[in-house]
Amino acid sequence: MIETSLSANPASPRAAPVVAVPGEQAFALARRAPDGVAGRAGFPVAPHVHPDMLQIILAMSGNCCFTIDGERHQVEAPCLITVPGGGVHGFEVGPAVRGWAVTIAHQRVLDLVVNRGLDIGFLLRRSYIAGFGTNRRCLHDLAIALRNLCGESGGGLDGEAVCVEALQRIVLVHVLRTIRQGQEPGGSKDNRDRDLFLEFRAMVERIFLTERGMARYVAALRCSHVRLNRACMRFAGLSAKGVILDRLADEARRRLIYTTSSATQIGYALGFAEPSYFVRFFRRHTGMTPGQFRKANTSGR
Repeated sequence: MIETSLSANPASPRAAPVVAVPGEQAFALARRAPDGVAGRAGFPVAPHVHPDMLQIILAMSGNCCFTIDGERHQVEAPCLITVPGGGVHGFEVGPAVRGWAVTIAHQRVLDLVVNRGLDIGFLLRRSYIAGFGTNRRCLHDLAIALRNLCGESGGGLDGEAVCVEALQRIVLVHVLRTIRQGQEPGGSKDNRDRDLFLEFRAMVERIFLTERGMARYVAALRCSHVRLNRACMRFAGLSAKGVILDRLADEARRRLIYTTSSATQIGYALGFAEPSYFVRFFRRHTGMTPGQFRKANTSGR
């Protein structure tokens, strides 16, 4: 039987004096630490957060010490660690440690919940540390999926974005299977907050193109704006309004990569009255203009 220990609830990234590491990443533990965080094998990686990102770490060998939301966990490989966005964590790995670490956007996790019916939303609720015991099948399958994802990411091959997205889904399924071998998440208040957030996120998915004000959401969910904001900050590290705008930005990125529509056409389709409004919105969320983003993400396709 796999033993699973739960960390404390994730802290808000705004309240933590730590480095915020943006973007999805995939790398081998023995090679480097996350971009923007100092550290290498045998040395500590400073406490940091991945806003709106789920971090997944699989240590295959060696000993590791993880600090998650202020609690230290000495773990022995093989083990799986997951930390949702907003969870403050740091780690120290010895020179003998081998494994992989990836960060996957909450949006991708929620897509599997909303559109595929996969009960994986609990990964956005709190951190998990899981050993594998005698279940080598889970370990083998997850290790292969993570190795393939890390090998594909950043390689610049044709169809990389499509392949990475497919591999991320495979990784998430194997993480689900691994953790479900252990304890089931509990806590009635936590479940209510989680269910509220997931119901809100599903509603966002249905109407974000036409509804960005909060009145319709809180009325349909029968909750206060304050409570919805609290749930969103806990599980996404964003306000409720921020969740809507983040989904809009994600849709803009997808259309710039996977369609031939011009930035102006995409802006109008997403509800922006003027092209300049769309450009300012997109630059605020990505640091690039739509044209710069498309060029950076479609070269070689």
